Parts: sequence; structure tokens; C-alpha cells
Amino acid sequence: MKKLYLAIVALLVLSLVVVGCPKPAAAPAPAPSPAPVKPIVWRVNCNYVSEGVVGDALRWFKQDLEQRSGGRMTVELYFVGALGYKGTEGFSVVKEGLVEINEIVGTTAMGEVPLTAIPSMPFLFETPDDLIYWQEKVFFPIFNEDLKKWDCQVLSSTPRWAPIYFFSKEPLRTPEDFKGKTVRTWGGINDDALAAIGMHPFVVPTAEIYTALQRGMIETAITSYMSASECKFWEVLEYVDVTPLYHYMQWNVVSLSALNALPTDLQEIVMLCGQDLTNWYAYMGHVWPKRNLKMLLDGGMEIVYPDAGTVDELARLVKPVYQRYAEEAGPVASKLMRDLGAID
Repeated sequence: MKKLYLAIVALLVLSLVVVGCPKPAAAPAPAPSPAPVKPIVWRVNCNYVSEGVVGDALRWFKQDLEQRSGGRMTVELYFVGALGYKGTEGFSVVKEGLVEINEIVGTTAMGEVPLTAIPSMPFLFETPDDLIYWQEKVFFPIFNEDLKKWDCQVLSSTPRWAPIYFFSKEPLRTPEDFKGKTVRTWGGINDDALAAIGMHPFVVPTAEIYTALQRGMIETAITSYMSASECKFWEVLEYVDVTPLYHYMQWNVVSLSALNALPTDLQEIVMLCGQDLTNWYAYMGHVWPKRNLKMLLDGGMEIVYPDAGTVDELARLVKPVYQRYAEEAGPVASKLMRDLGAID
């Protein structure tokens, strides 16, 4: 009987414990994962083909910006007018917000911004170092101020680009050799200068030079070793005439509206990547001109040097072009040209 009593008491105590204990609270529902942040997409427009130095440079810039931004920005590259924009409207497409970064070829874009012609003025700068120093110390502050009305500024430049030379079917040694030759150009001040030395200039896009030479539409072309090798000039021309027309310079400009819309840290990253790109060109400027000239020579082309006095005489013939340009381009350009000793 005592054993039965103890068993009943134990059962009652156990039931009280079970009933009196609250049930454990349900685990809270997991918080929803934040929506992934879409990267900011920037478009870069370029008038060169994808293959070659410029394509390599812009792909390097794309990788640099995407890595430095931690994936917060991504870059879309468009080559050879894939977006339908012409080099002559390089600043307009940025001002209108059609692209965030655009490549500018100085002589091609001078219709919109006349100042762009000065760094590429034929026979004006004796060495690339002269041009680089003047551009950094004198030109860029004035140029960027002028570009504000186009809602952009310089992002990068191409120091130590190979000089613009002549490539021909017949050797060009004396001023007389240049006269009467049909020559490919890309417009702007080039046309006036080449006409002044007696040539017949025709504007031909880079992608069409080979066909124009092959069909006999032109017999000479001005360009750099880079474009000459990319266009396989050795198949249609005979000579590399190292009469330096000018030391080439071009720029990438960035939209101020697009830049200022970014967080401060991304603004700094974009400009840093622009400087990285300039440094890339400066480094490669010691490499690729030699490499591309070797390709031309290996293809069978021959180097032709100008006779003594040829460059001086061509520069003399071109000097009236400087004066006309300065008069048409306005007081700022006139002062720059005067300070350079190009005009009286």
C-alpha cells in the first residue's frame, strides 16, 4: 500500500513539472537577404579597332577600374564607331550623356574644340619631351577650363606615342618628292598642312586605309607605326618615310556630370585609373613603337630618311597654316601659338 502511495505521488509531481514548464519559443524567421547592388555601368567609346595597342590599353583600364572599385563599377568598351558616333563629334556625345568616357583625336575634334589641334600641329614640337612638358605645364589647365562648357575634362593622355610618319609607294626624301602625292589623312589641320607642302589629302578612316591603298585611291598615308602594322602596310606599300609630321597626342575625356554623380571615393578611383592609363601608355611607348616598326621591316618595307634640310623646308611651307589657324581659333589659341613661337 505504501509503495502504491509513493508511486501516485511521484506521478503527480511529474505531471506538475511537465504542465508547468512553458513551451520553448519558436525560432525567429531569418531576415531577408539584402538585394544585390547593381554595379554602375560606364561606356567608353573609341575610334580604333579592338585589336592592337589602344584595345589592349582600354581593356587594361576596364580591369583596373573594376578591380579598384571592388566591382561597384563596370566598363563597356565600344570600338570603331560601334555606337555610331564620329570622331568629329567626340565632345558632343559626352556632353549629351551618350557615353561617360570618349576617346579624342585632336585634329579630328578641332571643329568642336579648336585648341585640340595645337598638340598635333605639324612640325611644331621638335621632340616628344617638348610636347609632354608643354602639355602638362601649360596646355592642360587651359584646355580643361575650355572643356567645362562641354561638361568634361581630361581623364588620360598618350605620352610617347610614336610620331606620325609618312608611308609610301615611292621614297620621300626631298620636298619635291612630296608634291602631287595623294595622301591619307584624318582631317583637321593635317589637311591644310599637307596641302601647303603640295600633297593632295583625302580623309580615310583607319579601317579603310588598306582597301584605299589596294585600289589606288591613295598612294601615301600618314599614321603611326601602330596603325601601319595593324593595317599590314607591307602588303600594299614599300617605304617607311621617317619625316616626322608631328608627335602624336590624344586623350580620353570623362563626363563631369557622370563623374560628379559618383560617391567621392569612386570619383577618386576613376581619376586614379585615368592616371594609371596615362602611365600605361608612357610605359608602352618605350616598347610598342620598336615592336611595330620591326613588324613593318620584317614584312619587307624599307626605312627612308629625309635629306638634309627637308624638314626645315616643309616646316617653312606649313608656317602660314599656323597663322590662319590662330586667327580662326580665337585669342586663347593665338596666345598659345605666339608663346610657342609659331606665329609672330
